[in-house]
Amino acid sequence: MVSRIARGGADFGLCGSDRFGEGDSGGLVFEKIRDLPCRFALLGRAGETLPDKMTVATSFPNGLQKFMVEENLRLAETIVVNGKAESYPATGETNAAFDIVETGASAQANNLEIARLAATPITLGGLWGRQVRDADSGEAVEGTWSNGQFFPMSDQYYSGKTPTVDYGLLEIERD
Repeated sequence: MVSRIARGGADFGLCGSDRFGEGDSGGLVFEKIRDLPCRFALLGRAGETLPDKMTVATSFPNGLQKFMVEENLRLAETIVVNGKAESYPATGETNAAFDIVETGASAQANNLEIARLAATPITLGGLWGRQVRDADSGEAVEGTWSNGQFFPMSDQYYSGKTPTVDYGLLEIERD
């Protein structure tokens, strides 16, 4: 949903904070609606202690990086997978998995246990793009967002013009 709205394929959508944090969400607004009954968790093999520096399988590499910093943990390598992260520690390919847990049943089914649980829950939110308009003419300005910065398609807007945000609308003022 994040990339679809960013590309202009939809005007509004719902997504979890887990997915919002994984894409290039520059220029999109995420408004929390409510907490969900799940959290990110670092999962290790049952009965084993995680090493000081670990290899972790996850579908959420940005979430993992943030979590490791918040928990003051060291990461040797991130193995980015498309689902089924819990299967990697069980086979010995990684020391741990980083995934979303609600009950922990999937972790237990893979002989894993929660080593660390994120302090904040995943949230459900509304997602929409910012409108970009020229401050003088009011006309829409075409361009793209990347890492919170707007890049207009037309060269006329590159000559020292500074975009300003006003109530969620981005205006580009002309000289």
